[in-house]
Amino acid sequence: MNRIPMTRILLSINTAVFMIMTFYGVHSMEGLIAWGANYGPLTTQGEWWRLGSAMFIHIGFIHLFFNMLALWNLGLIVESSMGTLAFTVVYVLSGLAGSIMSVTWHPHAVSAGASGAIFGLFGGMIGLLFRRYLISGVAIGGGVIRSLLMNILLNLGISMLPGIDLAAHAGGLLAGLVLGLIIDPEPRRENWWQHPLMIALYGSSLLAVAFAFVPKAIGGND
Repeated sequence: MNRIPMTRILLSINTAVFMIMTFYGVHSMEGLIAWGANYGPLTTQGEWWRLGSAMFIHIGFIHLFFNMLALWNLGLIVESSMGTLAFTVVYVLSGLAGSIMSVTWHPHAVSAGASGAIFGLFGGMIGLLFRRYLISGVAIGGGVIRSLLMNILLNLGISMLPGIDLAAHAGGLLAGLVLGLIIDPEPRRENWWQHPLMIALYGSSLLAVAFAFVPKAIGGND
């Protein structure tokens, strides 16, 4: 339990933000946008910070409950396996990737929630397990893989419901999978380039370049 401080911090932040928004009576789409939800016409016109702030905003209690339940269950596994630094890098970069995918795919929709980051943890754990298998040859635990795949399929099924942002989920999942394959939770001097902080730098640069093309993509959809 002591090895998952970031999971608890993220749970606390998401819950606190929701409680504050509820206290102020934020229920409309206009209110969500005012508090930092991802919205293409604003995000792509200088308010790029919405890519990150949207990760901590939820559209109703049910949305928050299921996301936090998934984060808690998955965080117990991923943060203990990766370590807090790598876990945080995967969570944040996957969430940003999900936001970029969402605003590109649905440029005029309001998007919010931690789902992209959580799907990134799914992908990150699968990538990490596969990477360890390639390096050490140790067989991947069938029970762990089945549990992860079942949870991914369940959440993807939920993603198909009306109003759910499948693009953010897919973007987060793909980003997490790539990060899990290349990040080294215990980097050594000879593979410094696989250090979580270096991966964060590389990933942030790539996401910045990707986001630079989002306004053009939106313009092409008008």
